[in-house]
Amino acid sequence: MKELLLNKFKGLTLRTAAEFYSEPDINGLWFTNGEEYLCADGLPIFDDWVHYDTDGLHPELNKILEKNNWYAEPYDRATLLIYPL
Repeated sequence: MKELLLNKFKGLTLRTAAEFYSEPDINGLWFTNGEEYLCADGLPIFDDWVHYDTDGLHPELNKILEKNNWYAEPYDRATLLIYPL
């Protein structure tokens, strides 16, 4: 998933959810620049005010997650983590 997202969203930075929580057994990804990252269309990748129809996710990100059986879980308004189902 990490490679897929980095290829689709150039300039996005991802780390493991295990790094975020400092727990080695957590399988997921953390969007380290999610609060400032803008997609090619100029819209933020994560913003629940802008993307209210997709629970805060940019529509392209939402499609990728759904297609690959992953889900998003915001930690707070600026921090997004994703996990496999």
